[in-house]
Amino acid sequence: MIKIDKGYYDNVKKIFDKVKFNHFTGAEINKANFVSSFLDESYNKISLFPQKTSLAYAISYGVEGMHLFGDEALIKIGATLSTVDILENPYLKDEFQALISYGYDEEEEKIIPETGSILAYVIPGQLDDLAPIWMSHENIHALKDTNYEEYKNAFIYGEVIPLFYEMLKAHELKILTRSWFVKRMQFLISSKKEFQKNLSFLQDNQENKEDVLINCSLSGNYLNGFYYALVLYRFYLDEPALILDLIRRVLLHEITTEEMLDIMGIKEESFDNLFTQEFQKLKKIL
Repeated sequence: MIKIDKGYYDNVKKIFDKVKFNHFTGAEINKANFVSSFLDESYNKISLFPQKTSLAYAISYGVEGMHLFGDEALIKIGATLSTVDILENPYLKDEFQALISYGYDEEEEKIIPETGSILAYVIPGQLDDLAPIWMSHENIHALKDTNYEEYKNAFIYGEVIPLFYEMLKAHELKILTRSWFVKRMQFLISSKKEFQKNLSFLQDNQENKEDVLINCSLSGNYLNGFYYALVLYRFYLDEPALILDLIRRVLLHEITTEEMLDIMGIKEESFDNLFTQEFQKLKKIL
């Protein structure tokens, strides 16, 4: 039987309970499992030779990418980046994070929804030519995750729009498409391994099902997000103005990602065949 560190496990459960994060259900497990079936170790054998870039370049083009979603989103992220710290961590590699913060009412024991803010960005000490895409990914989190109704689903739908944006930008900057795809596959393979461990643990521990589903959410959220993002990208190719406007509304807190997927009819239906077709197209860049 696979064992998971109980101290870590209990701490994660406390955070989920405090923030009221939603966790995976059977539907999300199925999608994450489906995406996992497309991932094999061959991607880890591909060598990349990235070009170094500067922080100024990454920030500038990371902000510029937000113009796709309208002037208001562009202005908001520009204002955010002018006031928050950008912290370099030399031990990170390809890991970027926008640190989200919410106030907490100790008496009521609940999050104060209107207090969502960005504490800082954390970035690697060395940046390569994919850094602007990773920065834009975090800019999207900075905009949308300060909406508490959106933030509660951070481990279910939180990566859908950021991953969609990556697909869109990587296709636009054709020279980076292969590098982006390989990097993402390598990251998803790592996620898959942890997710599969948690699935095995779930099968052996039905009495702690909810707790283990939380761990499945932590390890599988990128897998689930990649499924929806690739389907959304296919919809975008047919109706670009509609999709970009819906995303704009999410970034400006008018709707949530879950509501956007509902509007598009993507949330409840299976798009396995469409996902398979689009994934095969992506693979052709290798």
